[in-house]
Amino acid sequence: KGNSPEMPKDFIGTICATLEANLRSGRVGLESLTQAMGIGPRTLQRKLAERGMTYEQLLGEARLRVARELLAAPDTRIAEIALELGYHDPANFTRAFKRWTGVAPAEYREGARGAPRQH
Repeated sequence: KGNSPEMPKDFIGTICATLEANLRSGRVGLESLTQAMGIGPRTLQRKLAERGMTYEQLLGEARLRVARELLAAPDTRIAEIALELGYHDPANFTRAFKRWTGVAPAEYREGARGAPRQH
C-alpha cells in the first residue's frame, strides 16, 4: 500500500474505541478492526507487540467493557450478549466473564442492579 498511515499518538486508545464500536455493531475479529483503522493485520500486531500488548488482550478488555454495559440492561439475555460479543457458545462467555471479574454474568447483573433477580 505504499506509505503506511502514521499511528495516532493514543494508538491503544484508538484501537480500544474501534474494538468497542465494532463489538456494538456485531463485528468481531482482527480483520474488521484493521479495516476500520486502515492498516494491515500484521502492522497492527507488530505495533501492539512493540507496546507489549496483543490483539487478544485488547479484545478481552473491550469485551469486558461492552459486556458490563450490556448487562446493565436487564431485558437483554446473557446468551444474546454472548453472541453480540462474538462468542458462539454462551458458556464460553460466562467462563471468560468470570475469569475477568470473579463472578458470573448473572451474578454481576444482580450486583449491578442491587436487587435479587426475578425468575
